[in-house]
Amino acid sequence: ERLSLVEAEIEEIKIDKEVMVPSEEVILSMTRHGYIKRTSIRSFNASGVEDIGLKDGDSLLKHQEVNTQDTVLVFTNKGRYLFIPVHKLADIRWKELGQHVSQIVPIEEDEVVINVFNEKDFNTDAFYVFATQNGMIKKSTVPLFKTTRFNKPLIATKVKENDDLISVMR
Repeated sequence: ERLSLVEAEIEEIKIDKEVMVPSEEVILSMTRHGYIKRTSIRSFNASGVEDIGLKDGDSLLKHQEVNTQDTVLVFTNKGRYLFIPVHKLADIRWKELGQHVSQIVPIEEDEVVINVFNEKDFNTDAFYVFATQNGMIKKSTVPLFKTTRFNKPLIATKVKENDDLISVMR
């Protein structure tokens, strides 16, 4: 007797794209002016940290080794955050500029990147601490920032009209 079921029509095929993403260690970099890129470790090692492609007046905010299956959270001065899977970032050589975050997720013209964090797993007791220019402080657990939407900014913390988020720490 047959153990599997043979159907005449398949209604829908579901493929989890995250499972199909190869696990690869890469270098993530973010500049103060909002340029982000993912670079192969080979390209990074061939160049060195000081050879990063930057615009005049820009500087490196953060660079770190991450995995293509990780997620990057980019926090802005407006209290919003961008949820970006690392594999969605363009693979760009270390000496090249990278792409502005507004090309990935639309942000306001006066919105500035405050900090960027890599998350491997959102099931953690860790938390983020937010501080505004006017002295407001808020603490939120990391799992609150997990989402499936990454086509627009999400609210990390409410920031009043005449205030700006100036620091995010994990």
